[in-house]
Amino acid sequence: MSFPIETARLVIQPFTLDDAEGMLPIWNDPVAMRWIPSGTITTVDAAREKIGRFMAHHAQHGFSLWPVRDKGTGRILGDCGLILVEWTGPEVEL
Repeated sequence: MSFPIETARLVIQPFTLDDAEGMLPIWNDPVAMRWIPSGTITTVDAAREKIGRFMAHHAQHGFSLWPVRDKGTGRILGDCGLILVEWTGPEVEL
């Protein structure tokens, strides 16, 4: 897969640890996270840890979840991608 992935309005590329502050408002929102088993993330350090797991998943498997940014502002709007169910698979969640 080649990055970045771009549309007219969005940019998708792998996480870096610098994305923690941009993801924290999303991951700390109980409505946005209501169906996520791990629940909300409440600190930048916890967001960095989660991003580190996504980065390791990407390095090992060639896919993961990635931040979705507004192309005009650079603001992170959410995340998307593929990840092994419960981090072990063999099923892959979209």
